[in-house]
Amino acid sequence: MKILLFGSYGLLMESAIVKLHKEGHELFVVTGRKLQEEHHDGTVDAYFVEYADNSLYYVFESVKPDAVIYTGAFDELFHWKEQADAAKYLAGLNNIIISAVKGSVPKFIYFSTTDVYDASMSGQVAEHSASVSTGNIREMTMRSGEDLVLRYKTSTKTKFTILRCSDIYGECNGQFYMDSFFIRSLKTSLMNQTVFVEHGRSHNMIHVQDVAEALVNVLKADQLPHMIYNIASNDILSEEGFLDFYEEHLAKRPLQNAVEAVNPFNGEISCELAVKDWGFSVRGNFKQAFPEIMRKFKIYLDSQTGEVKKKGKFQQLRERLQELLKWFYPYAETIVAFLIFFGFDRLTMDVKYFEVIDFYILYVILIAIVHGKGKATIAIVLSFAGHLINYGGFVGQVSRGMIDYNTFIWVLQLLVLGMSVGYVRDNNNQRIEDEKENSAAISRELEDVKEINNSNVRIKQVYEERLLNYKDSFARIYSIVTQLNDLEPDKIMLASVDVIQKIMNVTDVAIYNVGKGSYYGRLAASSKNMTGNTKKSFRLEDMGDVYEEIKEHRIFMNTAVDPQKPDMAGGVYHGEVLEALIIIQNVPFENMTLYHSNLLAVLLNLIAQSMHTASIYLQESALSRYVPNTRILNTRSFERILQIQEEGQEQKNTEFFVLEVINYENKTLEELDNQITSLLRQHDYLGVDEDNNLKILVTNTNRTEAHFVVDRLESKGIRINKEPLEEEVEEVV
Repeated sequence: MKILLFGSYGLLMESAIVKLHKEGHELFVVTGRKLQEEHHDGTVDAYFVEYADNSLYYVFESVKPDAVIYTGAFDELFHWKEQADAAKYLAGLNNIIISAVKGSVPKFIYFSTTDVYDASMSGQVAEHSASVSTGNIREMTMRSGEDLVLRYKTSTKTKFTILRCSDIYGECNGQFYMDSFFIRSLKTSLMNQTVFVEHGRSHNMIHVQDVAEALVNVLKADQLPHMIYNIASNDILSEEGFLDFYEEHLAKRPLQNAVEAVNPFNGEISCELAVKDWGFSVRGNFKQAFPEIMRKFKIYLDSQTGEVKKKGKFQQLRERLQELLKWFYPYAETIVAFLIFFGFDRLTMDVKYFEVIDFYILYVILIAIVHGKGKATIAIVLSFAGHLINYGGFVGQVSRGMIDYNTFIWVLQLLVLGMSVGYVRDNNNQRIEDEKENSAAISRELEDVKEINNSNVRIKQVYEERLLNYKDSFARIYSIVTQLNDLEPDKIMLASVDVIQKIMNVTDVAIYNVGKGSYYGRLAASSKNMTGNTKKSFRLEDMGDVYEEIKEHRIFMNTAVDPQKPDMAGGVYHGEVLEALIIIQNVPFENMTLYHSNLLAVLLNLIAQSMHTASIYLQESALSRYVPNTRILNTRSFERILQIQEEGQEQKNTEFFVLEVINYENKTLEELDNQITSLLRQHDYLGVDEDNNLKILVTNTNRTEAHFVVDRLESKGIRINKEPLEEEVEEVV
């Protein structure tokens, strides 16, 4: 499923990406910011456009998503400190909804908050409409957002779902929900500052992993009978209760400043509809998770405060000085220019060659050209003052100068020239700025279109590669699976290792024989990396929950990353009889998905069918395989088994050793069969070679381990030729 997620990279977004990627979905992200960020693992592509941008529809056209998820109330792009956040939020949400409806997106999931419930409600509060009469900006905006979504509920193309979620907590990829009271108060407490609490106000806490799991269940549901669902837990803490909890772990109570809460909500959130319609459940426990969250948050806080300390006050002072100098520079330039022209005018007062030059007019025009009307006005005032000083004395002649006709005409001339030139300059600059803004907007749209086009090219290449691989995979998978088309169980076991390695893209595979009524798994074949490094046998019950999953015909996946358990495991069944165990180690993290679980289940069924076919063949060909009246393989059959084992040993998939029985009492083959067969394991073989010597092929056994087999046989009166064993001793010496 292709999913388009809206939200900045915060706690909920990170958790959703991790969870949905594990489920095998293709994820595309719109961050709501123009600023580009690093590519996040688990996403196919990201679009750095604002929610209200006109180019958003092109994103929908490019991706063609099967579902849209908007993190809404938990989008950390908005901090709800100003009313502008509400206007920006609702404008963006409206644009997203319209684009989704126009793009015929089948599913739209919107995250709201349980804070929308009115303070007057008490007891069990279900998903009915609730007005927020005394809510803050965030609560009223969320309610307006819900109303906006509900207006499109009659849409036949897009089905909308609103998830009202309580306060989230947890950590994912270093992200915390910074706008929650929990993290704000924890940060304040760790910094030894005063925590502001509202007496009587409580917070319902739910782990972000439970929210992500709920999101997956909603996406999986084909039809949802309701449009609004609550997502909440039973972990309810008062704001004073948080401080009591901190006191237990910080060894001191944080400083607090308490005020009475205005109309706090004290109802209990009901999640009955979510439980009934799509199996919502809560696993997280706030008190149990708190120590680990606090440990990670302290590391995060130390890194942040350490960076502030390094930059600190000096950086802030420098930035303020830069802003002040930037503001003062035009004024300083105007004053310095006046002093220069004033000096020229004074020096040339008595020089007749400069009589026709009016330096003040040049000065005013220059300032008007460079800085516009505002600074030109200051230049005119300074020019008037300089003129009075140079031509009559400022103090004595100011009154006469003000009413002098020539001076009046001269000042009017300065005013007309300065304002005219300044107006033309300002008008041109404004037009240039407008053109730049339009050009920048067009450039941004062009960049968005380019990015969308580049994304389309990348997606096209991905799908082309997948298509080619998919077409090729028919031949490839067929060629691999045909290795199982054999009539020898041992050959099938060895081939199964190679089949699982190639199709599951893993290197470490081990197959254990079980058999009807057995309580043990015995190694039958393994990959090169695991030969000699894995248990030769084990008790099935010792596998714990791994065996419990296998008994239920399910695939075990080590999602808890327990080093004592295999990454994946499954059983090969014939009916209800467990015939073999498949264990896989070192599975790549990205392959721990439902897809690969289903793929392994298919392979197990193919292996089971091949083994069942081989078993039927062996039963029907028993007369031609065994010496009459015995379970001893004839020469041809024994040599075939020996050849299979040798091939497996060459590929380092298995080990075996052949022992020769010395028939010193000249017993018949029937007598030896009755005496020896009961002492062998289920998958060991007894047969005769070309020289009519009785041989025992001991599977999954090397030369060293063969000594124990010989000791067991000789304790029952069966003599074995020890020369092959002694050869190893001589080689070592």
